[in-house]
Amino acid sequence: MTMQPIGELIASGIKGLGDTVKQFVTTDKDRLELDLELKKLAVSLQMKALEYEQDIVKAKSDIIVAEAGGQSWIQRNWRPLIMLSFGFIIIYQKFLAPVFHLESVELEDKFWNLLEIGMGGYVFGRTVEKIMPEVKDIFKPSVEDRIDRRERRMEQRERIAENRDRREKEKK
Repeated sequence: MTMQPIGELIASGIKGLGDTVKQFVTTDKDRLELDLELKKLAVSLQMKALEYEQDIVKAKSDIIVAEAGGQSWIQRNWRPLIMLSFGFIIIYQKFLAPVFHLESVELEDKFWNLLEIGMGGYVFGRTVEKIMPEVKDIFKPSVEDRIDRRERRMEQRERIAENRDRREKEKK
């Protein structure tokens, strides 16, 4: 489900709720306050829906990245194998069967929908696979910087402890 239908669903639900409740509100001030509260509610619900959608996209991206970096041959190559299978089915259905008068079956619309989803996922997955080395290089300095900062903090803590110990000895 994409963000737009969810947003439309929320907006129509809030509008219906508002229309129902407004029948019982008598003053203009109360109607304005009700409109404001309903708009706040709609925005809040749409923000939650957007956060949910972002979580889904991130989860899908994480899965593809994990597959691309997997140790198993099948884990890294299942998408290309599926796409080759789809390609064979299309070539058979559209070219081989008609030319050589081979038996073919009518493919359902669901197959073509699945093919579109598969192509989108495959292209997106391949894109992630291709850019991962560059992305890792971009973040590599930040990891090294964090290690350097951690080492500097440890050195500072050691110096502070040494100074504290020295002062305690001087007091005695």
